[in-house]
Amino acid sequence: MSTKTNNKSNSGLYAPYIAARSEWDERYGSLITRARNWRWAFVLAMCLGCLQTLVLLEEMHRSHVVPFVVAVDHLGHAIGQGAATETTVTDSRMIHAQLQQFVEYSRSISSDQWLLKSRLESVFNQTQVPSQANGFLVDFYRKEDPFSMSHLGTIQVEVKNINQITPTSYEVSWVEQKRDNMGGATPPEEWKGIFALTVLTAKDDASAARNPLGIFITSISWSKVL
Repeated sequence: MSTKTNNKSNSGLYAPYIAARSEWDERYGSLITRARNWRWAFVLAMCLGCLQTLVLLEEMHRSHVVPFVVAVDHLGHAIGQGAATETTVTDSRMIHAQLQQFVEYSRSISSDQWLLKSRLESVFNQTQVPSQANGFLVDFYRKEDPFSMSHLGTIQVEVKNINQITPTSYEVSWVEQKRDNMGGATPPEEWKGIFALTVLTAKDDASAARNPLGIFITSISWSKVL
């Protein structure tokens, strides 16, 4: 009889606290849960926003233009077309074009003094100081002054062949046609040379303007084919 009475009194004693905790859970627990959920939602939204920003920046810096090249003849008629492909400085076609220009500019003689000066500047811009190539050219032009030779006639250079013999050296064959001031031509002369080169990154804007591709001739050796 006493046990039942004690149980009833205990249940009556804790009932207000249980009711209060239940009311607190209902009133404030749901608020805490909603606040926690909103914080997670905010963090997730921020992450998605940052990811979207990165994707948009990547798309902005990516080129969506595809160059299309059309080759034409001397009359302007299309003879070939296609999308331009990306190339690098070490592409053999770029090196061959640079070597061809170097040989033509360094060996040809023009009656136009301004053109001759411009070509010689381009030649020396493709060599470094000091280097064997630069010293070779200085000695060559000291013995055969191109400006003095231009008063006697012209020399036309036509590159015939370019062969790579080592990873950094090339053999170039060309033909030179000399003409006097009256237009008289001498028999063509065949020449052959060995050219070593290196590819360097420009250190400043002035260096990039002088040699955009960064291809430098480091060694020169040429002779007439007998």
